[in-house]
Amino acid sequence: MVSESWKALRVVLRADSPIHIGWHNLGMIQRTRYYIPGRTLWGALASGLARSRFASEDVPTMYRFARDLCKQSLRFTYFFAAGSLDQAQDDSKLWRPKYQKSGQARRLMYGDKTVAALESMLVYSEASAAIAYGSRTAAQGALHETEYLLLEWRESDEANYAGGHKRLHFAGYVFYRDNDGKCGINEEELKAVFSKLQVGAERRYGWGRLSLASCKPVDVDSIFFEGYNLQRAMDSATEFTVTTSSEDCEVYLPSHLVCEPERSNDAHESTSDVSSDYCLQGDVEAVAGRDWSERGSGQRLSDMEHCWTPGTACVSRGRRFKINEYGLWQQIHSPSRTM
Repeated sequence: MVSESWKALRVVLRADSPIHIGWHNLGMIQRTRYYIPGRTLWGALASGLARSRFASEDVPTMYRFARDLCKQSLRFTYFFAAGSLDQAQDDSKLWRPKYQKSGQARRLMYGDKTVAALESMLVYSEASAAIAYGSRTAAQGALHETEYLLLEWRESDEANYAGGHKRLHFAGYVFYRDNDGKCGINEEELKAVFSKLQVGAERRYGWGRLSLASCKPVDVDSIFFEGYNLQRAMDSATEFTVTTSSEDCEVYLPSHLVCEPERSNDAHESTSDVSSDYCLQGDVEAVAGRDWSERGSGQRLSDMEHCWTPGTACVSRGRRFKINEYGLWQQIHSPSRTM
């Protein structure tokens, strides 16, 4: 059971402008993710809390206070897309990535949609170029194309297209510590921040705007994202331990999971990864982000982590994971495991 000082909310956000969540470049195309990662959400929440609670401080101090507040009193999941408010109310109907079995192999699905189907419904792009100041012409090599998620998505089936466009939503979970004083966050404060949130890139052009569509308290012991539940970490009041069923059932990671060296009987031996131990089947990518420094916002790169991607299939078997402050998951090994 999670500590009594912690509470949980299930939050649904409504897209009010195009959304670009930076992923990687494909030639001149800047690709977008189809969900909101934890670090992206952390940056938006820290910025909102800095303005609402610490506006009287100087800029470096207000962001440092907000960062510490998030670290001590806030944890959250990734937020996944849904085609309507009704769809967003049900975890099983979210467009959450899953590496599902397809014959002898696996293929990436987003809910019940293939990647191609989701892209045809939800993803568009816009070409632009930076202007050279002296000549007022396009700067050399500055032409690029930026993908974004449509705030009003279109049906992929032409037979259903006459029904019109539907508004994009995102759903996820927020866990907060509701204590007195500056060390805690309350529900009303979170609702105020979520009511006017801006995430991702191209924000100066009005992209990334989200508003609060639904915010409901939930039992912190309830199952979320089809197979996970929470319990208190015994060694820290600020840690969350996510557990899965002890049965050999298949679940799908709803976050990036940090890779580790493989553990063996010889403490001096290790291999590059632990896929045989986790029984994981999916993809791996390097994850990094930009943090606040004394030089300003986004001026320091975080350490790079090699992670299993969201949607990676995992055999349950009572796995235990820790959620860190940026929404990344880390495996927790039981004491009986070989170290």
